[in-house]
Amino acid sequence: MEDKDGNIWLGTMNSGIYRFDGKNLTNFLNHADHPFNLGTYHQSILDIFQDRNGNLWFSSWNGGGVWRYNGRSFTNFVPSADYYQTKNGVSEDGRSFPVDNKRSPSYLPKSLPSSELKNHISDDMIFSISEDNAGNIWFATRRHGACRYDGKTFTTFSE
Repeated sequence: MEDKDGNIWLGTMNSGIYRFDGKNLTNFLNHADHPFNLGTYHQSILDIFQDRNGNLWFSSWNGGGVWRYNGRSFTNFVPSADYYQTKNGVSEDGRSFPVDNKRSPSYLPKSLPSSELKNHISDDMIFSISEDNAGNIWFATRRHGACRYDGKTFTTFSE
């Protein structure tokens, strides 16, 4: 993706993001410390998007959620801690949940009150990112439909 300043941004499968500024190639989000990154600290990036305010958004496909870069620093948006469970079905705060034997961590959709969901993105694996005419940022998620960010809260749209 070419940003408004002419930098070229490249997303990789296991090495985060690269930015080429015409002279230098710089790596970002490689070894990003996120505890639910499916056992790895390397970000797998599927989509890169620049919003109308110049922020760059990067979608992670290995459990890292979505990253926003404002030109100075990265902000990581991930689901709340209640989104995740351990393999034995007990969350980190000691609550028990049904075990998902397919993979761990896994989503616990009925465990969160709707007020909690609004403060966090609805999934930790994001296919793509877009922006609507009102400036809302939209995320296509792995299991939870579309998620909209209005700059303050997240809203999930799914069946």
